[in-house]
Amino acid sequence: RLARGGYCRAWCRIADLRSGRRYQSPLGMSGSYQERGFTLFEAMLVVAVLGILFGASYTAYDQLQYRHRLDLALISSQELLRRAALLSMAGEGDSRWGVSFAVDSLTLFKGESYATRDGSYDEVVELDFVEATPSEYVFEKLTGRPLEPGTTDFTSVGSGETASVRVNEKGNVTV
Repeated sequence: RLARGGYCRAWCRIADLRSGRRYQSPLGMSGSYQERGFTLFEAMLVVAVLGILFGASYTAYDQLQYRHRLDLALISSQELLRRAALLSMAGEGDSRWGVSFAVDSLTLFKGESYATRDGSYDEVVELDFVEATPSEYVFEKLTGRPLEPGTTDFTSVGSGETASVRVNEKGNVTV
């Protein structure tokens, strides 16, 4: 009583689904109505693609962390050098101020040199995964000019990337 394919076709498919009979799809693919889920190959393919994506993103994240630590060391050294120059210009404690660069730390100190400093005024900044070339800058009272201008190099331990901080004759600090 129904036209070709009408409700009869839909009810036949439902009956086939319940019985587990095989079918022929309009695209020419055949299979069972009871097939569900993913094959082992599909699951392994997804895991492999996710592994590749994770590996690439982890490497990029690691490099970003090393670059961030190097930038942090540069900013900290620039800040300490400028602060030492300002404290010297202000005549704070009627003394010169300076910054000592060790391999793994920076120290703002009060005194003529790091060796003869007053240790109670020390401010130490630890460097994480960054190494600095050992050096020392002391600034003159009232003028804020360094006794000896120079350049200090920083090296990222993880990536090998380098950067420098320069103190010129006038006491200007550049990265």
